[in-house]
Amino acid sequence: MWEKVRLGDYIQLLGGGTPSKDVEAYWNGDIPWVSVKDFKEDHITSTQDLITIEGVKNSATRIIPADTLLIATRMAVGKVAINTVDVAINQDIKAITCNKELFPKFLFYFFKANEQHLQSLASGATVKGIKINHITDLAIPLPPIPVQQRIADILDKADALRRKDQELLKKYDQLAQAIFIDMFGDPVKNEKGWEVKPFEHFVTFDMKMTTDFDKHADLPHIGVRNIEKESGKLIGYKSVREEGLESGKYYFTDKHIIYSKIRPNLNKVALPNFHGLCSADSYPLLPTRNTNKVFFAFLLRSEHFLDFISGFSNRANIPKVNKSQLSKYEGISPPIELQNLFANKVKLINSMKGKINIADSEQLFHSLLYKSFNV
Repeated sequence: MWEKVRLGDYIQLLGGGTPSKDVEAYWNGDIPWVSVKDFKEDHITSTQDLITIEGVKNSATRIIPADTLLIATRMAVGKVAINTVDVAINQDIKAITCNKELFPKFLFYFFKANEQHLQSLASGATVKGIKINHITDLAIPLPPIPVQQRIADILDKADALRRKDQELLKKYDQLAQAIFIDMFGDPVKNEKGWEVKPFEHFVTFDMKMTTDFDKHADLPHIGVRNIEKESGKLIGYKSVREEGLESGKYYFTDKHIIYSKIRPNLNKVALPNFHGLCSADSYPLLPTRNTNKVFFAFLLRSEHFLDFISGFSNRANIPKVNKSQLSKYEGISPPIELQNLFANKVKLINSMKGKINIADSEQLFHSLLYKSFNV
């Protein structure tokens, strides 16, 4: 393994700032201004906010040239990105330049491998952040530049593979949404003139609670955290026995929809294909004979429903919706035969998605990442 050195001896860190929000002349210019909300991808090509040259001159921000490594030191602690255009940065971001012994893309992946470590060092009562020495005191392996470049190239290829898989999955999800709109139209405009029915026309609340965890020990337990937002994919769940449950849970079957009543804006709607127990922070919904559960799950994930239900989530700490609020929803009700046809098309799309082994490409990337830096 290569000798590890102190990172601070090989880099320079530059900070930024925020022009006064009270001075209109500093904003809506033509200079991209990076904040943590722009760290959505590995490359920053545009920003949500733009400032003027006057804003740069009258604040602590500075212009950072394209192809510079940026790291978030507050809020999105440890996240890194590379700007593809000249940008200004705010005080939560640091720009990093490397000396001739350190290849920037190699350092980029080093930070990727150490993101969780940096997050563990963050402190702060309301907004967590790290100090400069948390970055500069990191020990980084330092092989010769040609080796750093080879490692970065290998990681680039592994990252491209997993991103290709992720993009393909996204396109399949977009296809399912497009088919929904093609068959049923916009649920808000209802240009196809479907009957509009109340919530109970589609589903019933089927909340059979149990604390008999010995009887159900081998069944899966689905908590709200196990439902991926928007997609509804069930992730990282364990058995009732493994969870060591104590409070009451709801029983569900493969006929149910699991709807998370916590933070409805996260849009967590799952379609299990097995029996199990789910958190009391969710509702097991049983479709009526009028409803195909695949169709109604898509309706629950639609902007129409989200706009409706988000109006009720007004609790300050953990926004939550209740049965009474859900029951006020009214939605389009196409014929069950058409709903079934849609469900069959979604089933075909899901079978195609199943052929994409995203887990393998993710595992390959992370395995190479951690082996490269011996994290």
